[in-house]
Amino acid sequence: MRKSRLIPLVLAIAMIITCTIMPANTAKAAGTPTITVETVDVETGSSDTVDVNVSIANNPGICTLWLAINYDSALELVDVVDKGSLIGSDFETGGDIKANPFIVSWDDSANKNGDSSFNGTFMTLKFKVKSGASLGKHKVWLTFPYPGNSAYNTEDTVSDSSFSLKEGGIDLYVPVITGQPQNTTVNTGEIASFSVKTSGSGLTYMWQYKEKGKDTWVDWTNKKTADITVAYADYRNGMSFRCVVTDSTGRKHISDAAVLTYTSAPSIKITQQPQDATVAPDTLASFSVNATGSGLTYLWQYKNKGESTWTDWTSKKTADITVAYSASRNGMSLRCKITDKSGNTVTSSAAVLTYSSASSITITAQPQNATVAPNTLASFSVKATGSGLTYLWQYKNKGESSWTDWTSKKTAD
Repeated sequence: MRKSRLIPLVLAIAMIITCTIMPANTAKAAGTPTITVETVDVETGSSDTVDVNVSIANNPGICTLWLAINYDSALELVDVVDKGSLIGSDFETGGDIKANPFIVSWDDSANKNGDSSFNGTFMTLKFKVKSGASLGKHKVWLTFPYPGNSAYNTEDTVSDSSFSLKEGGIDLYVPVITGQPQNTTVNTGEIASFSVKTSGSGLTYMWQYKEKGKDTWVDWTNKKTADITVAYADYRNGMSFRCVVTDSTGRKHISDAAVLTYTSAPSIKITQQPQDATVAPDTLASFSVNATGSGLTYLWQYKNKGESTWTDWTSKKTADITVAYSASRNGMSLRCKITDKSGNTVTSSAAVLTYSSASSITITAQPQNATVAPNTLASFSVKATGSGLTYLWQYKNKGESSWTDWTSKKTAD
């Protein structure tokens, strides 16, 4: 290493001789030599070690390089990995790994390998993010520990003053994707559904697709909601889908990819779908599905109003079911999964259960006029439909205008 150019003449002559025995092993690069620390996005709360790569571009050819690794206090440097590509294997570290800055060097001033003009990633810094670290970017940057003597080549025509150093770091963010899209298999000709679950406000969505066998993701500009449907098209078999969720700060969160697969239609045919049902409170509701196939079994599912997830109703395993009254079930959706003996499954369309705001009462038979002999009982009756009906007869004497409750007459007959 050279910390100063004021070295004994003999040593200087020896260094010049040894550094010029071999020519540079590659041509010098044009442009400003640049060493860049990458920026890595990391979800807050992650306990994994974070790899931050360091790369060089426009390398003019060097045989010695000294760098000081500096980083914010929210980070902890745990290791430095040399890629073995910059200046052979002449890599050294010194001191405590927890020192900040931490100095590393590549020194081939003895010219075992000649100048190196390698461009690309030459070092990986491994960090831990400390507990309680704030959101946002935590910087990692490089400096030259011995200005003017931290980088040079065999001909001594390059110095660190010609290099540009670009900082990077670790950018902590809050994840907004809480549920990933799932692979989906549907029958040929059927509509497929995909969804992504998120948390947070001010989110926007953009789904992307990638055709089978291709590498490029394409924005699907008319799919901009968390839940989407995909119409059948033969070329979509094997197509992948993912969602890019943009938060209120402009950060883009990319979901996992989900694959769409079409399969031959199973030997189950639904001949009658469940129908919406509106009933009065405290009244049983009925739902049914009709299907043809071999060895069919049934499993109804429900989804409460406002929810997106279907739940198996394990006690409902027949084609026809009744649903007991519960105020929480108003607006509930129900559907039936039908499976044949070969394991093929189809799912019915959904039907909605609605409770009317008040019980509907319909009088189906009105009281009739009655003529009887004196001292004979007269009979009157009324027929009505509804839930939880009660009765109270009233009377009005001839010539009177007011009706009076007959409190002892409280039956339909």
